Amino acid sequence: MPAATFDLRPWELRGLDVVGADGRVIGDVADTWPLDGGGEVALLLVRVGSRFRRHRYLPLAAAEVDGGRLRVPFAAWEIDDAPAADDRRWGDPAHVALAYWSGAGPD
Repeated sequence: MPAATFDLRPWELRGLDVVGADGRVIGDVADTWPLDGGGEVALLLVRVGSRFRRHRYLPLAAAEVDGGRLRVPFAAWEIDDAPAADDRRWGDPAHVALAYWSGAGPD
């Protein structure tokens, strides 16, 4: 079922495993954005990596719920290449991620 229609609240998304395009778990949801919890969730803050965890924002619109996990259509390398969630060189990381991922997800 597409993410645009599922009814999970931000607190229900936290901790879910995120599965990449190849079917392997690439991380888990650390948080959502916007952080106020009152509006529509636009981005997922995902902890990626196994030993040295990094945070990346991924668009919720591209995710699908699949058996208690979130499936995204991105390969691990695409997520690794995305802007880091703690990099403020070009402005607010969430807004940079929105621009980076614009056009990603279902048509």
